[in-house]
Amino acid sequence: MHHGWVIIDKGKNISSARVVSTIKRLTSSKCGHAGTLDPLATGVLPIAIGEATKLCGYMLATDKHYEFEVTWGEERSTDDAEGEIVARVESLEFSEADLLNAMEEFKGKIEQMPPQYSALKLNGKKAYELAREGTKADLKPREIEIYDFVMLKHSARHTQFSVHCSKGTYIRSIARDMGRKLGCYGYVSELRRVTHGNFSINNAITLEKFEEMCKKGAEQSVILPPDEVLDDILELKVSD
Repeated sequence: MHHGWVIIDKGKNISSARVVSTIKRLTSSKCGHAGTLDPLATGVLPIAIGEATKLCGYMLATDKHYEFEVTWGEERSTDDAEGEIVARVESLEFSEADLLNAMEEFKGKIEQMPPQYSALKLNGKKAYELAREGTKADLKPREIEIYDFVMLKHSARHTQFSVHCSKGTYIRSIARDMGRKLGCYGYVSELRRVTHGNFSINNAITLEKFEEMCKKGAEQSVILPPDEVLDDILELKVSD
């Protein structure tokens, strides 16, 4: 039985649930994740094993860093590349200065409307399940916080960003709302999580690599201690 965290660099087109079930099979241990990544997203996916699953709730509340690309000119039903086109403009008439000004309105504490295709539950049913049935979920805006928001690269149809944000932030909503503000629409075409709490992409390995290590009996070398997630909590020493 294993106990601890393995930090997976999730690839595209695989669900977070599939990663969990694979690691559960490989380690013969109870497993869970501390925050879903969409199938099209890549990057840091911390998987709790054994006793570490008791700390998943703590991890859910931690900050995250993402790097992502927005494609302008279209809005998609899922707010990412997977969805159907629901709105489109033929020409893009905003400048880089317009985009930088728009970004300022997404910094700090803001109210954000989650995507219709999200895992939020309404009356016991997930919003994306309702959306697939053709029913629009009655979602409410939620307060989130954007600590840092930077443009990395900009071209006519695509812009790459880096964002440091609080729990509950939907990057797809940022892309959708910026596109609407600029009058050109937009959706997330690439999304990569580079940190989640204390865990970084620098500590992550692919699922394929972890499976290879399990076959060699070497998986313990990449499983971090359960309390690794608590490294940012100040230690209080009490004397008698």
